[in-house]
Amino acid sequence: MTRVLDLVLRAAVELVMLIAAPVVVATEWVRRARQRPDDDDDQAEQAM
Repeated sequence: MTRVLDLVLRAAVELVMLIAAPVVVATEWVRRARQRPDDDDDQAEQAM
């Protein structure tokens, strides 16, 4: 019974990681994409 519970818990953790990893990556991409135009505008203003 303990082995079955251990396997179920490990499978649940793996499933959560499979779902969470792409969400974290996508969130990071969105955050960086939102920052880039602001950074470009700031650099353009500083150049003037």
